[in-house]
Amino acid sequence: MRDYWYLIQYDIANPKRLQRVHRLLKSCALPLQHSVFAWQGNQHQLAALTHQLEQRINPDEDDIRGYRIRRPLCLFGHNPLPDDLGFDGGPAHQHYPISALQHAPEALWSTSPP
Repeated sequence: MRDYWYLIQYDIANPKRLQRVHRLLKSCALPLQHSVFAWQGNQHQLAALTHQLEQRINPDEDDIRGYRIRRPLCLFGHNPLPDDLGFDGGPAHQHYPISALQHAPEALWSTSPP
């Protein structure tokens, strides 16, 4: 069974539920921002993670979304890593300065920063 990368983001209303969801995702995914994670797994693992997340939220108040990553991630703003340092094992990604958002969307899918 093939593994895929997913982008998971959440908006949790209750601090206690927020902490439970954050703790779960931090244990199995790469944090990209405060409430955005990159997660890798197959369909069975995704079903298990979905079940675990459903047990930790109130569906009437909370929102969790997952998107399968099919292209390299485009990250904008300050790079938390030194320019000559990257990380292995994560999803393919490109890092751009925040000013790149001023360019045409098609420029963001090039192989090098604008």
